[in-house]
Amino acid sequence: MPARPIADQTRLDSIMLPEYVDALESRSMGELRCMKQECDEEEAALSYARRLLQGKIDLISAELHARTGETAGAGASDIAQALSGSGPGGFRGRFPRIMVPPETRETREVLALLADPVLMNLETVTNDELRSAADRLVGVEKQISELRSGIHDQTGLVESEIARRYASGEVTVDEVLQA
Repeated sequence: MPARPIADQTRLDSIMLPEYVDALESRSMGELRCMKQECDEEEAALSYARRLLQGKIDLISAELHARTGETAGAGASDIAQALSGSGPGGFRGRFPRIMVPPETRETREVLALLADPVLMNLETVTNDELRSAADRLVGVEKQISELRSGIHDQTGLVESEIARRYASGEVTVDEVLQA
């Protein structure tokens, strides 16, 4: 996903800027909560896009293994096995607070990529086409992972400022609940 022109900036682009977290100590609790919510929503969308990519990568891998005789064939049980594997991005014990991720440019781009006819009919394409498609998806998945890491960094800074205020007594839970 290449850099975007300024006029085409998204909320994610804004969050990723270093100045997004400038002067957190001077922001209101309301602003900090909004920033945290923005980060959470973008992280949910990126996580969703990443899971879609990983699922298709797993299916391609299962198809390639089936073709080389490493498995009996790409039957329903093989597909279920491919999708239930404990590869990268497995469940980490955190229940997602945002159940339906927002539609973002990144999710739209991933959905468009996954709609490629080559990826829709894995059994009809050559091994080279499958490997090429997998490489392309792995590259995009890496970009998405890097964006998620950046979001986690920004979220951590916002959360640290919120925690600092609670710890120092600047803000109490009662004040937040009354706001």
